[in-house]
Amino acid sequence: MKEFLKKYWIGLIVIVIIPFIVNAIVLIPNSYIPVAGNQIAWIGFFACYFGSIITAVISFVILYKTIIFNQKENERNRVLQNNLMLYQIGHDNLKSFKEASNLFCRTLNYNNLVEIVNLFILESKSPIDRIKQEFANTIEVERLSQFFIIAEPSKSFLELIREQNNVIDYYNTVLLDFEVITSYLNLSGNYIKTHILTDEHSSSILKDIISRNFADLDMENPKKWLNNVLAKRLECVNPKFLEKTWSLITAIHLDETNRLKSLLKNHDTKIK
Repeated sequence: MKEFLKKYWIGLIVIVIIPFIVNAIVLIPNSYIPVAGNQIAWIGFFACYFGSIITAVISFVILYKTIIFNQKENERNRVLQNNLMLYQIGHDNLKSFKEASNLFCRTLNYNNLVEIVNLFILESKSPIDRIKQEFANTIEVERLSQFFIIAEPSKSFLELIREQNNVIDYYNTVLLDFEVITSYLNLSGNYIKTHILTDEHSSSILKDIISRNFADLDMENPKKWLNNVLAKRLECVNPKFLEKTWSLITAIHLDETNRLKSLLKNHDTKIK
């Protein structure tokens, strides 16, 4: 009540003094201008006149308030619908992001490299087909990783893309070195001795390993020497080369989940 009086006190004063003003106007003597009717008639006229004005003002105020209310309600509904739409899009993107990230880390995995080495050393089988398949898998996950998006890409998201490219390059370098070593299976010791040092597909790491162990090449049993070189190349691989990738994925997933929760929270708050 106090708020009402404080806001509309001028209007209330006007309503109170209008009858006195009307009464004063009617009672003022005027001998110069002829006036039709008597005082009672003029009081009735002013009553109708001011009543019509007040009714018109009230109607205008009600209409104006209704329009403003409808505008705010429509804006509120648009915001809610937009938030729900953004939430659904973000939820779908986050799901795709999670699936693509898991696939990336499963495909470019240290255990895959260990399996290739064991296939060659323990089972004495050529892992060339497996290595080629790993190359193909790498190309596929790189293609898929380019399609997933986050509604609001952050600094961590851009850093993840760079880190994934680094991981792919690292993984492919190791695979190529494995392919170089295992491609000499069943070849003579003389052929290996002549060509392996100058193989252009070897990385600097592999060339260094071969150089340091070249004197140990057994011409009669080169497979044993290849096993040793392959094992040493695996030892140079960092088993945790995906650690930073996982950390970035986790941080991005958490940030995006919290952002989507805030959309729902805003939605629930506005409904209440």
